[in-house]
Amino acid sequence: MRPSGSAAALEARLLRAVSLLAEGLSIAEVARRFGVDRSSVKRWKRAMFAGGIEALAARPNLGRRPLLSVEQKSELARIVREGPRAAGFATELWTLPRLVKVIRERSE
Repeated sequence: MRPSGSAAALEARLLRAVSLLAEGLSIAEVARRFGVDRSSVKRWKRAMFAGGIEALAARPNLGRRPLLSVEQKSELARIVREGPRAAGFATELWTLPRLVKVIRERSE
């Protein structure tokens, strides 16, 4: 699991850990100081020696790919603005089941 913090903070943490390794601290001691498993420190060390500082650069967490395209999101926004009655419902109340129904009907 990815630790919490910004990409810059995570990168700074990795660089501090690797610098402590370079100063001669053991993998176990660095792991203890940073509250991580020794295998993480070993991975950081391998990355540093294989690819240098660039290998430790934090990569953004892009998350899951959206299920709806940009066009589908735009269409959904238009439908929501027009209201539930315009979408064929009996009342002017959007509910999650109604939104799910609209999304499923439009994406088929």
